[in-house]
Order: sequence, then structure tokens, then C-alpha cells
Amino acid sequence: MAAYGAADRVAILCETSYSAMPRLAAGEASFGLIFVDGDHQAEAVRHDVGWALRLLASGGVLACHDYSEDCCCRPGVRQALNELFPEGGELTNSLFVVRR
Repeated sequence: MAAYGAADRVAILCETSYSAMPRLAAGEASFGLIFVDGDHQAEAVRHDVGWALRLLASGGVLACHDYSEDCCCRPGVRQALNELFPEGGELTNSLFVVRR
């Protein structure tokens, strides 16, 4: 991060999204970019994206990985994102992006 001048703007958390995201929300944290690449089961994706939307700053970007993957990921990513965003999102390869 230092090489890119971002060391003072990035914090690395070594914990699951199930503990980190509610804790961050309780502290009223907000982020301009949230990248979700976690458990590929639909319920886990719904959890992570639900909390991510609470943490996303106005004008922020939510990017979710593995939306278009068929070979090695469960279909849960696509299923959950299609349910949560019936209007769709921007697609770049396997990245599903929503701007708020």
C-alpha cells in the first residue's frame, strides 16, 4: 500500500465478514469502495452485500467478484445478486458493479 501512497487510507482486518461488517457499521464507518469476494453460497453473498450496502458511502461503488464464473464457483453469487439487484449492474468479465 505504501508504494501506491495508500497506506494511510487502508486498514487490513483479519476476521470474517460476519463479525467485521456489523462491528464496522456500529462504529458508523463508511467506504467509497467495497469489494466482495467471499463465500459463494447465496446466503453468504446476501449477508455480505446487505452489510456492504449499509457501509457504502453516498456515491460509492460496490464490486462483487465471480458473478459470471461457471467453472469453479457455485451459482450462489449470481443468484443472490440477481435477487438483490433486479435492475442489474455493470458487468466486467466476472465483476458485478453497482454505483450508489
